[in-house]
Amino acid sequence: MNDHHPTPAPADAVAAPRAATGSDGWFWASDAPAEGARIEMRHRADGGTDVRTSDNPDRVLSYTRAEFEAWLDGCDNGEFDHLWAE
Repeated sequence: MNDHHPTPAPADAVAAPRAATGSDGWFWASDAPAEGARIEMRHRADGGTDVRTSDNPDRVLSYTRAEFEAWLDGCDNGEFDHLWAE
């Protein structure tokens, strides 16, 4: 793992202070809407990460640790900033 991404917490760990956590282990940004669609994530025991939207919880995208690290690195490097450019 690189220096700027901490080791993911195990699935049964307490979520980071800024994240809201559901009873089923999924967590989301604390400023995400309480109602309606929001992006939720959870850590898996194998080090991977699952991602879903709250309005379609049965459709889960699963990423290995390496895949998710690569995505986070891309975010840190501004590689996806064009998605929000107007």
